[in-house]
Parts: sequence; C-alpha cells; structure tokens
Amino acid sequence: QAEGVAAAGPGAGRAAVEEAAAGGAGPSWTRPAEAGAVSGTGQEPLASLAARKGPREQSVQALIERLEQEATSGTPVGYEWAAARLEAAAGQAIATDRLGELLAILGSFLRHRQGEGHKPAVRERAAQAIQTIAGEEAVAYLVGHLDPGTGPSAEELPAVLLGLGPRVIPPLLDRLTLADQAEVRAALVATLARFLEVAPAEVTRALQQTEREQAVSLAASVGAVGGEASVGLLALLARHRDATVRREAVRGLGGIGTPSVHRYLMLALRDPDPAVMEAAVVFVGTARVKLAMPTLLRLAGQRVLAGQPFAVRKAAVAALGAMGDPGSIATLTGLLYTRTWFKRAAGDELRQAAALALLSMGRPEGRQVVEDGMRSRRGDVRRACQAALGKQAEATPGQG
Repeated sequence: QAEGVAAAGPGAGRAAVEEAAAGGAGPSWTRPAEAGAVSGTGQEPLASLAARKGPREQSVQALIERLEQEATSGTPVGYEWAAARLEAAAGQAIATDRLGELLAILGSFLRHRQGEGHKPAVRERAAQAIQTIAGEEAVAYLVGHLDPGTGPSAEELPAVLLGLGPRVIPPLLDRLTLADQAEVRAALVATLARFLEVAPAEVTRALQQTEREQAVSLAASVGAVGGEASVGLLALLARHRDATVRREAVRGLGGIGTPSVHRYLMLALRDPDPAVMEAAVVFVGTARVKLAMPTLLRLAGQRVLAGQPFAVRKAAVAALGAMGDPGSIATLTGLLYTRTWFKRAAGDELRQAAALALLSMGRPEGRQVVEDGMRSRRGDVRRACQAALGKQAEATPGQG
C-alpha cells in the first residue's frame, strides 16, 4: 500500500491525510483503527489500541526512516509522501505534547536542508517542511520546553532552536524576561550565547531594540546567571541606548569579575552617564583592573564636591584603596589634607573616603598616614582619620 501511495504522487498522500482528518474513511493506511472496538465508556481500551496499531509506515520513527531513505536513494515523489505525513505528525506532536517526536522530525528536515550531499529538490522540500512546521505556535512550544532537564531532549532542543535561525531569538528573550527559576534562566542564557556565536548581528539587534523595562530585567537575569556564557550578552546590554540598562549590565559584568569582563568595564568608565561610570569604577576597583589606574587617579583628583560627579569621585577614591597600589598613596594623602572652604560637609566626606581608602589598601605605609593624621593640628583631618579607624574596627571586630 505504501508503494501504491508513493506512485500516486504527493497529491494523493495529502488528500488522503486531509480526508482522514475530516472524518472520511480514506484508504486503509490512513485509518487509525477499525470501528466497533469501543468500550462501555465510549473509548477504546489502551490494550486494544496497542494491539491494533496502523501500518508501520504510519509511526513517526518509520516515517523518518522512510524520509531518510528517500533523501539518499529515493525519488522526489517518495520524499514528498513521507514529508507530508511528517508535517501532519509534527502538528499532532505539538497538540499532544510529544516533544521528542517533534524534535526528531525537525532534526531530520534540518539535516536534509543543510546537507550538501542531498539533491536540490530534497533540500528545497526540507526547507519548506521546516517553514510549515516551525510556525509561531511551534517555536513558542519549543522555547517553552527549554530547561536543563536530563535526557536526549535537553541536548537536542537547543540544537534544533539554533537550526531554526534568528527568528527564535525574540521568543527566547521574552521567556528569559519572565523566567523565575535559576536553572531555566541558565538554559536560556546558554542558548542565547550560542546564537551570539552564529548570529551576532541578529542578537545585537534584538537586544538593542528591547525597551527599557524588558532590557533592565534581561540584564538582571543574565547577570544572575553569571559565568562566561553571560559575558557577551551583558556586553551588548552595556551598549544599550538607556543608561539604566547599561548600569544594570555593568553590575552584571562586575559580578562575574573574571578577566574576560575587564575590557567592558574599562569601556564603561567612559560612559556619558555618571551613574554608569560610578558602577564601573566600583567594579574595576574590586576586580583590581590595573589598566584602570590612570582613569581612577584622574577621577579622584577632579575638583567637584556636589552631585553625581562627586559620587563618582568618591567611588574612584574607594576604588584606589581596593586596588592597593602603593603608587596611589600620595594622591590619597593629598585628598586627606585637601582644604574645602565653602563645601565643608562634602570636604569631610572626601577626607573620610581618602582615610578609608588608605586603610583598605592593607599596607603599613597607608595605615601610617592615617595614624599620623590622628595627630594633625587640623581638626577636620583628625575627625576623618578617627571616623575611618572606627569604621574599620566595626568591619573587622576580631582584629581590633
């Protein structure tokens, strides 16, 4: 019967499937079961269904085998016969939540579309089948099942999504925005990172086009996942048009802290928004990015005592302390003894920040500057040093 259908051409196969779906009798190979074997509840018992499966050609695995055979040594008519039935089977797999079958079907067509050894007609028909199967509903179904579970699907699903191309990227971003489980977020980030390797322009465009609220949520989610897979995505978000998004992305990069993020933090030091710059300053200090020393010294020495630029200045002072470079002791000492005639409160903040930075360096020469400041004739210097020593004692009570 299978050979008869193949000989009849693709139109006969499609017509038979449509007739069976509409409730018509159709040829024997399209009938799921004979009439009459129904239980008292109106449903056929499972044992009866299992005992009376349709012909072998109707199982998904058998159809895939037939498709593979026709792709390599068969005819376009035979390939069409199997492809039409697998397209219908893919729809049924989605409707009945059989992920494994859908992945197997799509995997076969993806291989044929990309296979250089296949005939042009086979590659063209495979591409058509992918377009037919992988519509909006199917893509949403696949993305919705992306999780770090075990089994073949956990490995096959990301590969199939990559094969479907960049149109999968927006649904992946949408799900990552809403995902609340760490394992799911990690799987989504890993898949997006693979897309970034094969389709960087499309990933960049999708991230740049996201609105502020979603982009901030994405930056937070990707940052929470961390690891090297997150670096490229956060680097793109650090170039978003919205400053709030860039700041969240910089925080995520700083949280990763590996050498691979250093150059992106350095770029953020030149951000036009002071809040983004401040976040970058904090993390280059924590990560001890030596290349940032000239920038930190410049920011610490700028003559501002108000507003966001002053916050950046104080952050740079603290970052110098975190870096621990003895070359910055002279600059920090100068800030400790800075005179501020008209901004006394801001001056007190700056001097205390300098004293704390000298102590946080963990160097005897830095601590000596603060202890000498305790004996200074200037009351503002003594107060700053006393406050810094007190805060250090509170932070490390065991060390006195």
